[in-house]
Formats: sequence, structure tokens, C-alpha cells
Amino acid sequence: MTYAQLPVDLYEEHKKNAPPTEKTDVIKTLNDDVDAVVKSENKGRAKLALLAKQLGLNTSGLTDEEIKVLIKALEKSEKFRNSRGRRK
Repeated sequence: MTYAQLPVDLYEEHKKNAPPTEKTDVIKTLNDDVDAVVKSENKGRAKLALLAKQLGLNTSGLTDEEIKVLIKALEKSEKFRNSRGRRK
């Protein structure tokens, strides 16, 4: 094996692990969800709905008290706290 052949062999060996070149349904759905959050007037509620959807939770039937509990639980997540801090 020559040095020039090494990248070719690595590519051939690992190309099966590469992500698909076309958008998958999951990526399209996520892009649509993010677009909805960006266009929303109530960003906080839209972000909460997006996170809940990713968890498989439908927030449309939740009461205001249940929403507050969900937000309080999410605030324990470092990623959620960091995303809320960037809004400033």
C-alpha cells in the first residue's frame, strides 16, 4: 500500500457510515419544526413545543400549570438553560 492509496482505502472502508446525501424525513421534519419556531410570535412556547415533540409529548392538551412544571423540569437540563441564556 502506498501513501497515496491510504485515503482512498479509508474512504472505501467508511463510506457506508456516511450520512445520506439527500434530506431524510427526519431532517426535513426537524428543519420544518425549527422554521416554525423562528416564525412564531411566542418563541418560548414554540421552543417548548419543539422540545416536547422531540420527546413525543403533545403539549396542545396541557394546562398552564402542566406547562410550568414541564419548563421547571427542562430547566434542570444544562442544554435548555444554555439555550435560554442566549436569548438575551
